[in-house]
Amino acid sequence: MARELDNLFSRFFSENNKKPLTFLGFLLFAVLSLQAQNSQLWKGEIETCKNLVDSDVQLAHKKIDSLIELLNASNSSDSSTYSDLITLKANANFNSGNFEEALRLNLEALKIRLKLNDSYHVSSSYNNIGNIYYYTYASEKAIEYLRMSLQLAAANKDTLRVANNFNTIGLVFLDMEELDSAEFYLNKSYRLSHKIKNEDASSLSDVLGNLAYVYILKDQEQEAIRYLNDAIEINKKNNNLSGLSWEYARLTEIYLELDSLEKAKHFLLLSDSISKFSSTLESKKNIINNYFSILHIINR
Repeated sequence: MARELDNLFSRFFSENNKKPLTFLGFLLFAVLSLQAQNSQLWKGEIETCKNLVDSDVQLAHKKIDSLIELLNASNSSDSSTYSDLITLKANANFNSGNFEEALRLNLEALKIRLKLNDSYHVSSSYNNIGNIYYYTYASEKAIEYLRMSLQLAAANKDTLRVANNFNTIGLVFLDMEELDSAEFYLNKSYRLSHKIKNEDASSLSDVLGNLAYVYILKDQEQEAIRYLNDAIEINKKNNNLSGLSWEYARLTEIYLELDSLEKAKHFLLLSDSISKFSSTLESKKNIINNYFSILHIINR
């Protein structure tokens, strides 16, 4: 604390050496500076939790809970930070397959963000809720929330979220087995994601993988393999393990359909080995299904 105050004195006097100095002015300067430092600390902790949610969901739960306790103990009125933390807790529950709790927490965060009139994060909450409804097969609810997110994202010129919303809407239609509609929305997402690939390459790889799955269902295996290989190259560069596991699982499915058992086993083992370092529920479910498929072919 003494070092921080020394730094504040130095900054204050250097920035105000041509102005009349007042003690009140210094106090105001000190308070604002410490608030800024505190804000940066919270941003850093939140970023750490974001990474943990995708890599170590159990540790993420513990870290997020401790930060919520700390924020509550400080009697802080920072509702924006609180909404960020419960959104991260919702994401951790989502990755654990606890969709009911994830929905409850996202709705709580949404209420706070609506009161704050924070359209950027409201769009994010709508998107998260839409994703939960997609995963729980409530297609109409999913499209409703995703379109609300899309509308706000477009108004905010948030190209990345627009692309992500198109992607998820495409997946909803994919679940409904409306392959042409799915391909339409996924291609819209692909075109936008390709423009911003340097900003978020993982979004581009996700869309490539999803388009590949559409082509699997349309029996266009070679087209699917091409998209999956492009996605794999992106995810290798970005060390996106959950993405790689998912794409290797999809390649397993393709080679099973093509009766290429050795290639199917090769990609299944790759997917399985990578999934141990990923908390993504979808990847693990795909791997289990593909093991059963291979056993079925061997027995046949």
